[in-house]
Parts: sequence; C-alpha cells; structure tokens
Amino acid sequence: MDVSQAIHRRVLLPSYFAGPIIIEAAELEGDLIYLRVRTETGQLEELALSQDELERALEAHVAEESYVVPANGQFLLVETERIRLAYT
Repeated sequence: MDVSQAIHRRVLLPSYFAGPIIIEAAELEGDLIYLRVRTETGQLEELALSQDELERALEAHVAEESYVVPANGQFLLVETERIRLAYT
C-alpha cells in the first residue's frame, strides 16, 4: 500500500474519533502506519493503525462538503478585515 495516497484525505475512524478527520501525514514502519491527523476542532493528533484499518477507512471515505457563502456576507468579511488591518 502506498501511504502517500492517504495524505489530505478526509476519513472516518469511529473507533478513535467521533467525527471525520483529515490525514496530514503518514509514515509506514513495519506492519503499522503512523498517522498525523487533524480533527474537526483543528487539533493535531497522532495514532498508529494497521494497514487493514487504513484501507477500510479509505474505502469508506467521507465526501467533501462544499458550502456556498452569500456574496454580501463574503464582502462584509473582507471589508471588516481591511478596515481592521488599516488601523493596526
């Protein structure tokens, strides 16, 4: 198994985390794969999985959700940051 294919994928590991995680880094050492993952709250966690566990998680990966932001909301966000940066 090529562990580089797992990087930047969003997967579910219900036995370790309650929600979906994003795999930031993966290293293969013997029979285990050491992962550095980012949780939904943005925290980095490290864990070791067997190759079978990772393959099952990648097969049932979570589809990326796309969000549409209202144009006025995006404009207001950019404008407030521009004004904040102008006076700092």
